[in-house]
Amino acid sequence: MGEKIGKGKGFLFIALSGLFVVGIILLLNILSFSKIQDSLISQVIETQLVEVQRAASQIESHIIQVKDELLTLSKLPVLESLAIERCRKGEGGIHGQIPGIIEALVRVNDQGDAIACSSPSLSFFDGLNIRNKDYFRIPKTTSEAYISGLENLGQNQIIVVSAPVLESSAYQRNIGGKGFHGVLLSLIKIPSLYSSFIHPIIDQKLESVVVVNAETNETILELGGDINFSKVISLLPLNDRLFSVNINLPAGKAVVSGSDIIVGSERWQLFIFTPEKNIGRELASAQRRNALSLGFVLLTIIGVSFFIVSLYRKKEDAQSKLEKVHGTLERLGISVDVEKERFAQADIVLEPGHVYLIKQDDENQAHELFLSTLNLGFAGLGLLRE
Repeated sequence: MGEKIGKGKGFLFIALSGLFVVGIILLLNILSFSKIQDSLISQVIETQLVEVQRAASQIESHIIQVKDELLTLSKLPVLESLAIERCRKGEGGIHGQIPGIIEALVRVNDQGDAIACSSPSLSFFDGLNIRNKDYFRIPKTTSEAYISGLENLGQNQIIVVSAPVLESSAYQRNIGGKGFHGVLLSLIKIPSLYSSFIHPIIDQKLESVVVVNAETNETILELGGDINFSKVISLLPLNDRLFSVNINLPAGKAVVSGSDIIVGSERWQLFIFTPEKNIGRELASAQRRNALSLGFVLLTIIGVSFFIVSLYRKKEDAQSKLEKVHGTLERLGISVDVEKERFAQADIVLEPGHVYLIKQDDENQAHELFLSTLNLGFAGLGLLRE
């Protein structure tokens, strides 16, 4: 009966060394991914700052351009044709006469009654008197154009730009009259501002947008479900007119960029939130795969190490048993020799745990099998006679 000792030990050590090398490479990859992630975050901070500033500037410029075009329109003779329309549903045919970027136009007389609309969608002005509204009262008093803050008309959130219709030589020749003759209103819808200037610079799947009134903290626009603005407002540098930072929010770290938007006499703020987990998703996925691979390699190294230690202990136990047997045989006067030479392999391979009986041994086959088994690394005891 024998025990196999140390077979494949060199291969195990080579494999273990290889696993250590692979583990080090994976660890270095993970560390490099972290540096790349930091670089990506810095790039997002810079890019988002430029984008939020550009969007805010474009919104401001758009509102000013609407005001300028409305002032020009208020002085043109075309107002005579606007006076004959109504704001009832199904009526309103003046849209084709509106120049420039103005999308929705309402004509109001000097009593504050809406008397003409550019589209049937403005039918909520039918029968509406706005003489107590700032966008009627202030142009009447100052003879200057006026830009409102957020207004809710019907189901619409809008900005109202108004311009007074005043006496001019050209206008007087067409409809007569003197002094204040009412106002022209242009309506700028908040969703339209978003579609034109904010939507092109963000990815709705990865980023959130919030627009608030800086004085009242009233939310004007909020898109994206990852940010609860009421919980993060205290964490933002609201006093900075323009900023882009990476900060800790209740839902995790995020890049937040903000810029002021001047709307008439009000100051609004535009914020773009990009959660850090959404930055470089492919890179993060690759990093997770490397971390899993590193974990597998570490487990394999631990398993192989335990196996080698177990194998070594078995070898030590076997060696101890052999030494005890050797001592017992010596006390009995039996010498134990170790074969120094290797012999040819036998044709038959003995399997551990089996007993073999060779009935005839004319060709010394039993001796060859015994020596062949010793060559395979087994320890054996032979009781022989010369």
